[in-house]
Amino acid sequence: PELMAMLKARVNGQLGAVSFASARRPWGTIGLCFMISVLCGIGFLRFQAENDTSKLWVDQKSNAMVNQQWVGENFEDTIGMMRFLIQAKNKGANALTVNAFNEAF
Repeated sequence: PELMAMLKARVNGQLGAVSFASARRPWGTIGLCFMISVLCGIGFLRFQAENDTSKLWVDQKSNAMVNQQWVGENFEDTIGMMRFLIQAKNKGANALTVNAFNEAF
């Protein structure tokens, strides 16, 4: 109990001193808080959001990433839209039947 009372008195004294100093110089306190905020915010200048899961969760020097990079450099991206036309064998027949699809694929 004695240690807690001594600790409590010391903390109260320190907080009282900070309160007294900030009450005597309010503009200085505001300026100090602003400067601390600016200094802490400097790190946001280099902030980049990353949403590529392979960069977030996979070691960039792993074999999987080296192989993925090699594939990306040596093969083109074929992601895109594909279109195909299905025509029924018999003229005027319906190409959207199960049999027509089974024949096509």
